[in-house]
Formats: sequence, structure tokens, C-alpha cells
Amino acid sequence: MKNNKNKKSIIIVIIITVIITAIISSLITILCCGKSKNIKNDNKNISNAEYGLQEIKIIDYNIPDFSIITTGLYISVVNQNSLINTKKYEITAIISDSIYKRKYTYKGVRVKDLVDTVDFDDYNKIIFKSNGGLQVEYTKEELNNLFLVFEKDGIHYPEKEPVSLLNPTVYDRYNITNIEKMEFAK
Repeated sequence: MKNNKNKKSIIIVIIITVIITAIISSLITILCCGKSKNIKNDNKNISNAEYGLQEIKIIDYNIPDFSIITTGLYISVVNQNSLINTKKYEITAIISDSIYKRKYTYKGVRVKDLVDTVDFDDYNKIIFKSNGGLQVEYTKEELNNLFLVFEKDGIHYPEKEPVSLLNPTVYDRYNITNIEKMEFAK
């Protein structure tokens, strides 16, 4: 008899533990992961349909020290001195990581303006490479929507990683930090 009571007690404890675990898991899922894809930022509700470039304006901005090695068809170094006569922009964009959308303000230069300034024209694509091994490729026609940015929401990128690539028209997984090389290819 005692053995049956012990087995029943153990079964009841297991069932109660499973129920409590299920309730706690559901609560955690609802509270942490079940947030809406809409967020409030700057007192504006950002809907699923709204993301990408919101505003761009020309500004007076001092580019911090940086250097990017160009490889492939053009072997050179692009640095802050290369951008002296290039327009600088403040870019406001809602960036999506496919789960959340957040509004950011960046400062930097349009890649097309940079390429035009240094007279690189006989190429079909640029492969941007970070020091962490990530790379992303864009065609010549896509450069107008690309920016090299040095600041995000008023904070300069770290001195060792001063420049990032921003494409406000696509998910942020195509934006990479710490660009160290631009490979020009056919």
C-alpha cells in the first residue's frame, strides 16, 4: 500500500511540476518574446509597413579619422581626407532586423558620392568587407542607397571601428560594422 501511495505522490508531484513549468514558460514567452512588432520611438508608432529611409539632409560634419583599403580594380586607400569635398548627410531611418523596427539617426557620406569623388568608374560591383570577416556585395546601381556612417544617434563609433555600412532600405543584417576593405570588381 505504502508503495502505491508513494508512486501516486510522485506522479502528482511530476504532474504539478509540468503544469507549473508550462505556465511559467507561457508567461515568459508572452512577456519577453510575444511583444508586438510595432514599437514606440520618438512618440511615433512604427508599423510593419514603415521602415527604411525616413529623411536625409546635407549637414556640416567633420569626418573622424578612418581608412578603408580599396582592392580589386582600384588599389588605394580611402580616408577622411578623401571626403573633404564630399557631401555629408544626416540620415534618419527605421531599421528592421526582421523582428523589431527602430528609428536611428546616422551621420556619414553616400557611397556613390565617395566613388564619384575618387573617379572610380570601371566596375560593376563593390564588395564591402569588415575586419570580422563579414562581407556584403552591392552592384554599381545600388550605391545611391548606401552610406558610410561614422555616428549613430549622436555617438561616434569606436576609434578602432570608426566606419560602418548602412543600407536603410533593407534589413539590418545587410549593414556591417567596421568596414576595412572595399573590393571593386567587374
